[in-house]
Parts: sequence; structure tokens; C-alpha cells
Amino acid sequence: MQTGRQTRTDAKKQSQMAHLSKERDNLQNAIRTYKSLFETTEQLIGELKISVKETEQEVSNIKMNLSKYKINHNLMSVEGVEKQLQLATSEKDQILSSNRRLCGLQPAPVEPDVLGKIGHLALIEDQAISRVLSWHMSSDMDCVVTLSSGKAKEIYHRTNGKQQVLPLDSIYKKNLTEWKKPLPHAKFKQNWQPPGNPVYARDLLEFTQDVEKCRIVKFTHCPTILTRDGDRIRSNGKFGGLMNKALPIEKLRGAVFGSPLPKAYHEKCTIIEILQNLKAAIEKHESAKDELQEQMDTMNTQEMQAKYQECREAEKQLSDLEEKLGMGTPQKSLTSPRTGSKSATTFDDPKKQTQSPAQNSTSASAVNGSTPNSSATPTRTSKRIAHMTPVSDEGKKRLRRN
Repeated sequence: MQTGRQTRTDAKKQSQMAHLSKERDNLQNAIRTYKSLFETTEQLIGELKISVKETEQEVSNIKMNLSKYKINHNLMSVEGVEKQLQLATSEKDQILSSNRRLCGLQPAPVEPDVLGKIGHLALIEDQAISRVLSWHMSSDMDCVVTLSSGKAKEIYHRTNGKQQVLPLDSIYKKNLTEWKKPLPHAKFKQNWQPPGNPVYARDLLEFTQDVEKCRIVKFTHCPTILTRDGDRIRSNGKFGGLMNKALPIEKLRGAVFGSPLPKAYHEKCTIIEILQNLKAAIEKHESAKDELQEQMDTMNTQEMQAKYQECREAEKQLSDLEEKLGMGTPQKSLTSPRTGSKSATTFDDPKKQTQSPAQNSTSASAVNGSTPNSSATPTRTSKRIAHMTPVSDEGKKRLRRN
């Protein structure tokens, strides 16, 4: 009789221990879920803070680069940058529409293997030099330069032989001079400064396209010499006479090299590009700040504070339950809500508990032989676990991306 009663008592204790172990597992899962939520949120906030700092540094660097052009005011907002952009764009358009020297020849047909007419392939800044070179090359200014002989023949037959053509594949390139070749006197008298400041005419040309192809020129051992005043000394030594004197630019009938755009135009283009980059950087910085503030506000909502409170209650219940199971002394809760910019929350890892319910059944029986305390059951916590709102999808995407 006594043996039967003892057996029933042992069975009852084992049932109690199994129930307590199940509750312990539920509490551990609840705490682990809370911990994952808090850590994910903390990590997202950390990434957003880094993003804000990086975008702020990018804005600062662009402003420093822009200060070289003496533009360092009213650039604190997107609206201020847009005003500067409108001003710079207006100035650029004004420069572009101003009167400047242009080649008046009819453009070459826009076709494959056609580079264009010689008069359109280069620009010359100096007015006097443009006059002299345009006059010297007057018979060649209307010539169409092609890449292949086939295209040159096609244009020749199409115009009944009236159009000059020059195929680049017909030039014997073995004897071509180097483009950066020094002047003849530099080989023998390196320190000699001859009067008149002689330079190669090709160094005064600014090619608008296909630079390497345009640099294919004929080579002569004694080139023609031109003066800035318009005098010509031919390669055979002949000079003087009207045929060797440049005509006024007005009489060249538009067959002149055009002038390049002024430096102010290119400077305005650079400023516009920098302002556009600054606008994009400021927008990115403002977006990062708004996203960070939104996440910080989410941390301080009543719902999030309730989750912190529930996690602390679950830790307390787990500590009491493990004490009943004889798994050690109660541990102090380490869960605390995040407010402002305080440090991240830390937690005890339930996985560090190595003892199993079966290993502690004997000690648990000695501690308490009655039915389990209902206060150890996390009823409210367990119900709210299913309704927990995780971090936003945008936050998870950011974390996976990093």
C-alpha cells in the first residue's frame, strides 16, 4: 500500500517537473524572440548613424571643392543649391549664345567613315593665327576627310568629282613625323631663344573629335613657315608677292577655323556639375537623418516600451522557475529599454544553461513537492509574443545588404 502511494507521488512529481520544463522552454523562446527584435533594431540604428555621418562628410567635401570657385554661400539647403544651379546655367547659356568665330562652310554628310571637313575638325583661339592658317589652307578647308578610300570614292562620284576628299588609309604613315617632335633649332641649340617665338602650327589647333586620326599629317623635311602677320615662306624658299600674303579674314568667305569656347564656359560647366552633386548629397543626407529619427521615435513608442517590460517579466519568471528546478540562484535582469542614444541592451543567453530537466528532477523534488506555482506561467507574455511587430522590411533589407 505504501509502495503504491509512493509510486503515485513520484509520478505526480515527474508530471510537475515536465510541466515546469515546458514552461521554462516557452520562456526561453520568448526571451530569445525579444532579444532578436531588440538587437535587430539596435543594429539598424547603428547603420543609420553611420550613413548620416558618411553623407555629412560627403556634403562637406563637395562644399570645400566648390569653394575654389568662390561659391560658398546659401548652400545649406536643396533650395539654395537649386538657386545657384539656375544662376550658373543661365550664365553658361549666355556665354554659349555670345558671338564667336565659326566656320561658315557647309558641314560634311554625317555618315560612317566620314570625319568631316578640315575646316570643322579644329578650332583656333587666336584671331590672327586663325586668319593666317585659314588662308594658307584655303584650298584644303573644304576637303572631306574619310577613314577609307571606299567612302572617299563614294562621295567623289556622288558629287560628280566636285568635292575634295582625303582618305586617311591612303597616307603613307611610315614617314609621318612625331606629333610632339621638337622644333629643328632645339636639336642643336637647346637654350637658344629665337626671335618671333616659333611654334609648330599643329600645336595651335584644338581638335573637337577623333584627335588621333586628325593628327595624321604629311611630313616634309623643310616645312612652310608662316608669320603671325600673314607672310608665307614656302618649303622651297620662295617668299614675297601677293600669293604669299594672307588675305583679310573677311575675304575668306567663311572658310576659317572657328574659335573654341572660352574658359569661362568650361568653368561654368564644372560648377554646374559640382552643384548637381551637392544637391544629390544634401538630399541623401536629409533622407538618412529622417530615417534615423523615425527609427529612434519607434524605439520610444508605448508598444516598444511594453515589449521591454514584457521581456523583463519573462526574465524574472525564468529566473524564479530555474530556482524551483534547482538550476542555480536567481539572476538579475539585464533587459532595459533604449532611450535616446544610450548603449544597446544586453541579455543572458539561455543557451548557456547546460543542465536538462531530467538531470535536475531529484533536486527539484526535494525543493518543492507541491503543484507548480501559477505565477510562474507567462500567460500575458506568451499571448503577446504572437502579436509582436518586427523591424520594418526596409530595416531588414538594409541589414542584409550591409
